[in-house]
Amino acid sequence: AVKTSDGTHESFNRIFNSVETATANQREIMGEMGRQTENAEHILSQFSKVQQGAEAVHAGSKQVMEKNASMQSDGEALTGIAEAVKQASLAIASDAGAAVILTEQSADLVKHNLVSVDEIKDEVSVFTASPPRSAPASGAPGRGLKGTIILCLAGMVTDRAGGDKGREVLRKSGLDGRQLSRISDVDAGTVQTLLKTIRETLRFSAQQLADAFGDYWVNVYAPKHYKAYWYGFNSAKALIMGLDNIHAQVTKILPNAHPPRFTIEELNDKTLRVHYQSRRNMIDFYIGLAKGVGKMFKTPMDIKKISEEYVEITFR
Repeated sequence: AVKTSDGTHESFNRIFNSVETATANQREIMGEMGRQTENAEHILSQFSKVQQGAEAVHAGSKQVMEKNASMQSDGEALTGIAEAVKQASLAIASDAGAAVILTEQSADLVKHNLVSVDEIKDEVSVFTASPPRSAPASGAPGRGLKGTIILCLAGMVTDRAGGDKGREVLRKSGLDGRQLSRISDVDAGTVQTLLKTIRETLRFSAQQLADAFGDYWVNVYAPKHYKAYWYGFNSAKALIMGLDNIHAQVTKILPNAHPPRFTIEELNDKTLRVHYQSRRNMIDFYIGLAKGVGKMFKTPMDIKKISEEYVEITFR
């Protein structure tokens, strides 16, 4: 009975321990269930927020659709306005064409006035000139130059070598007796003496003199005294092609002026063949002018002298 009682006691101990273990497990399970409940409530809360966001998106989409409809209506209105603007622009363009014609006519008048005003302002050189020593006989084809070319040459010498050299060149050329203006006529003999004196003074070759004159005329002298003729040209090619028209206008304005004339053939979009037409045979000076135009517009070019009448100019 004692042995049996001891065995029973051990069995009850094992049962008690198992019950304790089960109780501990149950408490752990209850704790996990509580945490799961909290997680479930958190998930439900998040789902609620998602639902609220979806409702906001839906409301926003509805507003976007309403805005699109409004924008389409506005777009149709803008199309109508654009068409009206187009018609108005066409009308303005038509009026502008007439305005351009009037502007060109006005520009011609302005150029005439500028020359007259320049002379009225008595823009006469301080240099004096003696009477012509070898003027051509009456009726003979004169090859002299206008005073404006002489003044340009004197200015070029002064610019390069100083005022004393400029006055010395004029004195040696016999230009030291009378006032010389831009419209004065200077005979061929005096012109040739002046060119020779300048070459000797500056130690220039014939082409160096022509290049120096062209550079000074295009970039210094003409923009100062004949600015109106330079207006409207935006490239070296345009100015070279427009030079004949400028000389045609000068012929009408200045008495006894015989500037060279030019016929230009476009060999291609980059090359011009220029026919130089003048009894003075000074095509080298035209080449110098062309180089000066290239410098003005910063346009590299190749100039090929074909003969005493023809030059080819290629723009690079």
